[in-house]
Amino acid sequence: MAIFVFLDFIKVIIFKSWSFELTAKLWPTPKRKTKLAVRRNERENHIRVNQGISKLNKVLTMLKVIRVFREASNEKEQRESSNSDLDQNNNSDSQ
Repeated sequence: MAIFVFLDFIKVIIFKSWSFELTAKLWPTPKRKTKLAVRRNERENHIRVNQGISKLNKVLTMLKVIRVFREASNEKEQRESSNSDLDQNNNSDSQ
């Protein structure tokens, strides 16, 4: 039983390091070559999509920052206008 556990451990290590690309290069059958080409295309597409998503996330983050600054600016303007209204009311009351 211990030998089977040891061999299974070795098998897992080999499968982790073994890649399909290596298999396709060592035994280049037409089926493996086409499968390798398909996998490479899928990997390139995946990378391209992730780059697009990353760019979109940057734009969305910038838009959120702009929105926060606009809201802060609007709040500041509202406070200033309400303070000026209060000052005008106080000045008219004191006269």
